[in-house]
Amino acid sequence: MADCAAAKLADLDGVFTDLVRVETRLYNAVAVRVKTGPALQPGTSNYCAMSATTRTRASRNLASAFAIGVGTTSKIADRLEREGWLTRRPNRTNRR
Repeated sequence: MADCAAAKLADLDGVFTDLVRVETRLYNAVAVRVKTGPALQPGTSNYCAMSATTRTRASRNLASAFAIGVGTTSKIADRLEREGWLTRRPNRTNRR
């Protein structure tokens, strides 16, 4: 019985490893294509698309959507604003 469980675990580990490799290769291929286009990096274009389609664009909501920290999200938005890709406005309800 233990051998069967170990075999299933090994199979899942292999599937996960393959999935990570495919994801990495796909991300790298997209990065190459995006770099030949406009001056947006893949993560940057993804951030802009998400902020354009998210109903509440607060940093905490975008951070949750990307599974990253609020501080990181805010720094990304600051950089994008400096580069002219977006405009930040205070939240009317909490003035942040």
